[in-house]
Amino acid sequence: MTPGTGTAPDRAPGTAPGAAPGTGFAAGPLPEGLHAYHGADHWPASADWLRDELDRYLAAADGPDLGGLPTPCPPWTVRDLTAHLAETFRRFADLLERSRAGRLAAPFAPGELSAENLRAVAAFAGDATAARRALRRQATRFLDLARTPDELMAHQYGPIPVGLQVMFGLSELALHGDDLARATGSRYRPPTPVVEALASMRRTVFGLAAATSSAATSSAVTSSASSAGAGDADEDAGGDPWDLLLGATGRPPAGAAAGVPATGAVG
Repeated sequence: MTPGTGTAPDRAPGTAPGAAPGTGFAAGPLPEGLHAYHGADHWPASADWLRDELDRYLAAADGPDLGGLPTPCPPWTVRDLTAHLAETFRRFADLLERSRAGRLAAPFAPGELSAENLRAVAAFAGDATAARRALRRQATRFLDLARTPDELMAHQYGPIPVGLQVMFGLSELALHGDDLARATGSRYRPPTPVVEALASMRRTVFGLAAATSSAATSSAVTSSASSAGAGDADEDAGGDPWDLLLGATGRPPAGAAAGVPATGAVG
């Protein structure tokens, strides 16, 4: 077993079975709804939301004693979690630049994402302050490049719209924002429009199927064509949409104790 994870050593630390750390994608087949999401579905609000979530995460992570705290994504510390986000947005920006040069081939196989995320964090040089600065720089770089939501860019599952990649980035910051809060003994919930948009995106892309951990809610996210009315739809399904998103990525519901280990994320 991997120390502190309760997982077998052939599974990356801090992940649910078959999932890659820092991502909602399993290492299996292409999600059926991946190309059903239109890049402009939540544009341009999604880019504004991402900037706001970036500001919130960086403010919450800014403290002299926070960098070494363990997170619910073992073995990562807060510094590692921030470095993961920085390297994730670096990859997004690099792939968008590469795509504009006509190179839309997948950067790696879907099943290699866990290894890529772990490799990037291990290779990151710098302390928690450097990680925060890198996250600000790389997320801003990606957003500055992301000007047309329907533009296609390279992705491990094949080309996807820039607008969808922005939503994946928003999901990364929101979910890891809760991981960061749990590291300090609290919880985080994004603003309602962000929660509803993320729930809508996940319903479209992942076909309503949302694996839950034993610590999470068991209700599945219900279908809806847009974020309008998403809250009512999720209430009809018997669950708060943020709890459903947390559960779909292996996290405990918002009312659970902060110390319950996380097992996965979306992005």
